[in-house]
Amino acid sequence: ENVVSDFYATAIKVDNNDRTLMLAGSNGMIMSLKSTNGTWNEISTSSRNEIRGEDLTIEQTPEGNWWVLTAAPYCLYRLDCTPSDTSYIQYDRPKGLNSDTLNNIITIDKRLYVCTGKGLFRYNPDNDLFEKDNDLIGDTFRNTEIIRIQKTPEGDICVSGYDGRYFDALVTPTRQGHVVFRKQFDFLPN
Repeated sequence: ENVVSDFYATAIKVDNNDRTLMLAGSNGMIMSLKSTNGTWNEISTSSRNEIRGEDLTIEQTPEGNWWVLTAAPYCLYRLDCTPSDTSYIQYDRPKGLNSDTLNNIITIDKRLYVCTGKGLFRYNPDNDLFEKDNDLIGDTFRNTEIIRIQKTPEGDICVSGYDGRYFDALVTPTRQGHVVFRKQFDFLPN
């Protein structure tokens, strides 16, 4: 029986260094896959519910660390992988994430960022903690819910968030600081 054909993935990420490897996640499970002759085959699968929640996003940092963000409940895990086993290390308030709302994870300029209900946090591998970040997008969005960020090829940062109203913004870093172009979206009258 092909387990991969019965696996409904809600998050997928191909390995940054080896395009024949991939992680896929669904319902609290993580499956490692390898492509051979155009077919993806299972290498390993976690036990069900080793992580809590529905897998939203999988990210890999340049050092090769795998991260999994889940919802219902929101949890962030780093996978500590060895040839014989994988441990799931949860990151939350004691690890520096000062928000219960975790919206997205992304690697920009070789740094892992978490978009939260209380702004943007960056992972510091030196102390294995997350720290509040104002360097990437400035302090305009310091305690604002950040839903998603993305870096453009030109080096600007697109920010989507919510501060009583949904907004999109374009942040351009300059020598004098960050220039913010912002658009509010009013779906309903005030």
